[in-house]
Amino acid sequence: MKSIIGVVNPKGGVSKTTISVHLAHAAWMEGDDVALVDTDPQGSVLDWLRSRTDEEERPTDEEEGPTVVHEDDPALLPRKVQNLSQDIVILDAPAQLQEMTGQILSLSDLCLVPLEPSPLDIWGTEEFRALLEEEVSKETTVALVVARRDPRSTLGGELFSLAEDSPFEILDGVCQRVAYKRSMAEGETVLEGNDAKAKNEVRELLMDVAQLLSQ
Repeated sequence: MKSIIGVVNPKGGVSKTTISVHLAHAAWMEGDDVALVDTDPQGSVLDWLRSRTDEEERPTDEEEGPTVVHEDDPALLPRKVQNLSQDIVILDAPAQLQEMTGQILSLSDLCLVPLEPSPLDIWGTEEFRALLEEEVSKETTVALVVARRDPRSTLGGELFSLAEDSPFEILDGVCQRVAYKRSMAEGETVLEGNDAKAKNEVRELLMDVAQLLSQ
């Protein structure tokens, strides 16, 4: 059965694309058949893919990662997802609260919401929080993913406070590491680099996601 994961937050700069790409690549490396759908008109995932396929040192006779497709029309997204043959489909959402956001939420079995552990960044809008709570009421799993955390700190206290009165799961996500920026710019992921801590973060996040999908 197909599992659909939406990575959504109307606020920009919270590592949505970084998390989408790394989860997709990590699952692909585990042997899963994965499709990564770029729904952003700016095409950030497509930029990553172009950097990846432009790398001359890469072999050309084998697959290089998950299948990447683009669809920025919310009316066409459900059919695009339905027609994908992959077992895991990850939807990388655009910034801003718009029709595409609601479409991704309605399609997803699991919604991942990257948030920075800062009082100013917990929510972009209360409207977005209300949308997520509505999805939970429909029995869709929603998990907040800590993003861009200082690696020297633990999970932000603000997120722990939020968890006390929230229907959402809390997952430790990706830290603020140079390895993520460098790998994305080069069309790679940290799983192909030398930063062991970053690799472990991605693998642990993938395990947490797999556990939520199995519930």
